[in-house]
Amino acid sequence: MKYLNIPLILLQYLKPSDALVLSQLVFLKKRYEKIFVSNKWLSDTLHLSEKTIKRAIKYLSDNNYITCYYDNQDKIKSKRFIFVSKTVLSMVSNYTTKTVKIIRKGKSNVLKAFLNGNYESC
Repeated sequence: MKYLNIPLILLQYLKPSDALVLSQLVFLKKRYEKIFVSNKWLSDTLHLSEKTIKRAIKYLSDNNYITCYYDNQDKIKSKRFIFVSKTVLSMVSNYTTKTVKIIRKGKSNVLKAFLNGNYESC
């Protein structure tokens, strides 16, 4: 993936890294019925650290933006399914988006500007 549309409304409520993760999940939800993604895949796709992804998933889950379900009790050895809340889906479909270019870690001035809150330069 080279670009991701970020609903600007999310930036009123979330840190840029959380908004980036949620925007990716919203994009996946629009394409697939069920979302099954690992933190590693999100990290590689969004060029954020796995630690940042883990924090974002926890924050989004704790604040009811998403719900995570595991296929068994052992979270380490199970598949995680992520469901984006209907409220988020309806909210983001009605607002302006900002297209952010996603390129390799350390080389993305656009992504760095976005994550630092400078949305105008993106």
